[in-house]
Amino acid sequence: MHSSFPRPSGEAASGVDARSARLLSRRRRLHMLRRRAAAAWVLACACALHGSVAIAAATSDAAAASLPLSALPRGATCQRLDLPQRLLAGRRGLFNPAAVRHPRIGWVLLLRFDSCYPQGCGGPWVIRPYAALLGRGLAPRPAAARRTLIELAYTDGTKRRVRDELGNPAVLAGDMRPFVWRGGVYLSHWLLRNNTPEVEGNALQAVSRLDVGGRAVRLVHLFTRVGARNISLTWQKNWGFLPGDDGGLRMLFTTLPASIVLRLPADARAYAAPQFECGTEVLPAHFGAVEAATGLDLASTRNSGNPEPYPAGRGGGLLMLVHTRQPGNRYFHWGVRLAAADLRVTHISAGPLLKWNDYAGRGFLPGVVSVGSFHVLPDGAAGPPGGGEVLRVFFGEGDKFSCWEDTALDRIAWFALPAGAVAPIANPFA
Repeated sequence: MHSSFPRPSGEAASGVDARSARLLSRRRRLHMLRRRAAAAWVLACACALHGSVAIAAATSDAAAASLPLSALPRGATCQRLDLPQRLLAGRRGLFNPAAVRHPRIGWVLLLRFDSCYPQGCGGPWVIRPYAALLGRGLAPRPAAARRTLIELAYTDGTKRRVRDELGNPAVLAGDMRPFVWRGGVYLSHWLLRNNTPEVEGNALQAVSRLDVGGRAVRLVHLFTRVGARNISLTWQKNWGFLPGDDGGLRMLFTTLPASIVLRLPADARAYAAPQFECGTEVLPAHFGAVEAATGLDLASTRNSGNPEPYPAGRGGGLLMLVHTRQPGNRYFHWGVRLAAADLRVTHISAGPLLKWNDYAGRGFLPGVVSVGSFHVLPDGAAGPPGGGEVLRVFFGEGDKFSCWEDTALDRIAWFALPAGAVAPIANPFA
């Protein structure tokens, strides 16, 4: 991701109705007052997402304050995908990997290739999608990426639509996250309105379909409205996508502090506007307790991928990752568990699962750790039987490299939100 994500101000962003903006502003002011009154929290106190490191339990203020520092040695390196050096040389990068398992094709990995990094490269900024097949087993095989890597091309119809709708001479799309829908592989991603490296304020959420055999990507949805209302282009550009039970598409517009769910019906035409389905929020009165137990700044979170099923034997529902960005491009990612029906937040990990200073800091923006996808793998799929379920995360490092990491699911401690901490909200787009 080349953009920066500063905390949204309380002022109404362009395209958001005034009532929604006032509601967000009031919540953020309350949140800041509570933060100033709370004890200081050290974000580095949680363990890293790594197979050999446990995340200590924290269910109270005292327990949260005693979380151990990461056990990773200084300068540790991620498990980097083996990719062709010609795609990484100089100002080039092949990064932000994200995977999905299709029942027929198997594991499909998407990556973003930048031919010339925008900051100081002196040439045109070109973004191209790449894909790789990682096998058909229960776990993706990262070692297969180099052998199966292919470059994808946008269809002529997609190029015309982008030019007509956004004014771009080329398709500038990033943060491609695949999901299975209508029997195929679809991608959620952003598109830029104009030919500029500044994503913030210019990015629109979109959905495309992947044709692996034809090595092509075709745009099918471009979202500028929710219902009859325009949406803010800076509020949230990383939506979470998952198929609906009725054949439609559900979209997690935001996760925290409010879980806002949008939907497209099964018969929605191309480029149709999604509708508001439901919404819940963590009540401001509970911000202090939740933040003390997790270390997560609730008001400044962004989505980190598409929701994935969480094991029924561990409570079921869905797993989501969210991130915050601190000054200096310092990224932290937390786990969030959601109820399957209304996607309300039920649990938050007791500390960040993945953070910028876990690794040596390589790439163009060393603090940027950008999660593409995450997957709960069954016992024995990613290691010897008896080792338990594993959480595998694919992520980009420094807007240049592609990485992955595993951690045992048993090592993640969860903070359960208290009864009454979450309540329904009205349609913010009404």
